[in-house]
Amino acid sequence: MDQEIDKQPLNVESDEEDDDEQVASFHDVSNNFGKIFENTNVNIGTMASAWSKAEEREQRMDEKVNKVLDEMMKLDGTYPSEALEVAIILMAEEHKLHIFYQAPNNMKKQYTIDLLKK
Repeated sequence: MDQEIDKQPLNVESDEEDDDEQVASFHDVSNNFGKIFENTNVNIGTMASAWSKAEEREQRMDEKVNKVLDEMMKLDGTYPSEALEVAIILMAEEHKLHIFYQAPNNMKKQYTIDLLKK
């Protein structure tokens, strides 16, 4: 059973229109790829800026808490647990924090006692 398969040369002729379409398609992909990276760079920059601002806010908050705790521990007879509780109250209510800082030391102690009673 020897069958011979017709071996005809494969005719691969390139159609100029198809070639032009492929080249145009590659150019479109290339151009769009660049735009995608440009947009990505802008978005990454925006995210980095937002993270930086959030970190700065967090750092300022930490500094405020530390300052309140330092002030509280300067008051005679203040226990660390009381200082923490008052710091929580003062940080939650900004107007009370301003009153605390404006008051003289003898009034600060009474003010913190009153805050803890509420």
